[in-house]
Amino acid sequence: MYMAYCPNCKKETGYKRSLGFGTLFAVMLTGGLWLIAILFYPTRCSVCGGSEATRKPRPEANKTDETKLVNIAEYQNWAEEFIYQFDRDVTKVSSNPGNPVNDYDILLSFFDTIKEKSLDTRSIRGLENKKVFEQTLSKARQLIEGLEKKRELQNYIHQPKSIEHLAKDKTLSAAGIALKLNVEELQVKNEVLRLYQANRISRADCERLLQRKLDLAERPMKDWV
Repeated sequence: MYMAYCPNCKKETGYKRSLGFGTLFAVMLTGGLWLIAILFYPTRCSVCGGSEATRKPRPEANKTDETKLVNIAEYQNWAEEFIYQFDRDVTKVSSNPGNPVNDYDILLSFFDTIKEKSLDTRSIRGLENKKVFEQTLSKARQLIEGLEKKRELQNYIHQPKSIEHLAKDKTLSAAGIALKLNVEELQVKNEVLRLYQANRISRADCERLLQRKLDLAERPMKDWV
């Protein structure tokens, strides 16, 4: 007996040659010569009796479909968590505004993620999730428009992002950036942490310039692993 995929049973089953009373009678009648004929008996599924001629390899499409279903489920779980965080932070910026520059970067980071993940109502499941996403998206756009009218933010938008640009230079330390820009090293480190939390520089660059590992509370949820 050996194991193989049976298309009738839709699973791996045992295949063997089926021997019965008729075979025994034939062996006795022919003085044992019928034993040679047994070698030519077709192997059959031990469950349904299907012959070897119906045996086929396990369809790979099933495995592919299962993988797709897992990926879809993971994407939906991520989307639900993202919509929750998006709605929470937009509500916070709206009801309790802080530094315009920080609020602006937070909102832009959400839009960057939406673009990167191609997130829209077509890829979101659940009417409630779709509704919350559309409402939050509209509110975030209105907030960005309002923030961009503030003079403090206009200066920020139009000035060169020196620290952000230099933070990506692997050869520079926080002290080196401070020396280049004629600012305090603490100011550079605070800005580096803010840029990372706004998804503008990588965690590796942030930790390199701070010269320490980031605490869990300092990292966005997506970087908790």
